Amino acid sequence: MSSTIVSHGKRVTKASVPSYKMRDASAPIAEVAESKPGPPAAAITLTAESVQEQIRLLLSGTPDEVKRAIGTIYSASHDQVSMELFITNSGIPPLLRQACRHQKLSESSRALRLLFQLFLNHHQIDIADKIIAVTRVKSLPLEQKNALRLLLAFVYVMPLPDIHPAKSDIVDAIKETFKQLLRHLWYGSSLDVALSLDCLSFISVTPVYLEPLMSLMDTPLPKPVGGTQLSRASTYLNVSHEPSSLSPQTSPRRSSWLNIRRQSAKLLESGLGMLKDMLAVRTPTVYNGVNGLAHIATVGTLTEREAVTMIVLEWGKHDRVDDVQSVCASFCKALVSKLGGTDVADIHKIQAISCIEQLVQRDGMRLHLLEAGLSPELYLLVQLGTEGPRHHAERVLAALLEKPDVAEFFKPPE
Repeated sequence: MSSTIVSHGKRVTKASVPSYKMRDASAPIAEVAESKPGPPAAAITLTAESVQEQIRLLLSGTPDEVKRAIGTIYSASHDQVSMELFITNSGIPPLLRQACRHQKLSESSRALRLLFQLFLNHHQIDIADKIIAVTRVKSLPLEQKNALRLLLAFVYVMPLPDIHPAKSDIVDAIKETFKQLLRHLWYGSSLDVALSLDCLSFISVTPVYLEPLMSLMDTPLPKPVGGTQLSRASTYLNVSHEPSSLSPQTSPRRSSWLNIRRQSAKLLESGLGMLKDMLAVRTPTVYNGVNGLAHIATVGTLTEREAVTMIVLEWGKHDRVDDVQSVCASFCKALVSKLGGTDVADIHKIQAISCIEQLVQRDGMRLHLLEAGLSPELYLLVQLGTEGPRHHAERVLAALLEKPDVAEFFKPPE
């Protein structure tokens, strides 16, 4: 039986509404833009007994009970006495735990907004410390992802005033978390990589989160102490050489030069490979976020490769943001370099081509790929590559040559 007391006679003025609001420009996700909870529908106050009841539900209630408890507390968030009772009765830790374990936490979630109000308006500075601690300990991936989202929302969505004493610490924690996520792409376990891609996925669809991430994508990532780079097994083991019914057919106009003399090419392949090794400038791999994504796009599992492709495609939509486009261009350059790498296995070249095949459908990404030397690399694979990469390169090159913006980068022989 609920002991919530509804104060029907109490006037609710604008001053009683939480003093923060979300920026309209930072709502790219439908649920953020269309599901803002706004002020409480009814002004309520909570007794000490009612506060304790809601906290018990946060600690041990069913998902529906937890949701109702958060809604009740949020509805009383205008009332100073109710919030003081909630703080005094140690309600913040279970609220934070529920927010970190929320299966669909978003910037419009009441748990997130309630935590921010307690942090900003009720001076519960240690909330930020508790959230940062979750990002630094080996907790559940969902908790780590949600903790990062809480920090990002506090700084870039609500937003936290620049003069707030905790803002610099939160920003530093966000940067360190980003670096750790990018480091996972090189040195992490499969679970670590999944966490990184999951976090990068929600960041990629939230434009206000991109700026702090883009500034770190080219930053070298030192190897963890005692860590070793993982050799990630590919799940793409069976390569089909049958043309897909969905793949663009080779134009008859191009068939004469695509159907080259295989035997002669094989005789030249080894010699040209040796010459390429002699002429190539050997540059050590830079272990940064951009190259890490290209690494996963080449050697990762099917799920991981698809996630990387979707992340980069989302970035490509921001064609007027120079920092984002610079990262996209660097990714395309790293990916194209895999096609001509003498130390890259055929299966990994095929997987790089599969990613490229998705990216070239977008005008902006196609331009980045062409500027990175995609056309000549594909043509070399068509002429001199082994059967698996050659088959895939032929398909992509044939489709690419139908695009009007390719001619200035590469002209096939007549």
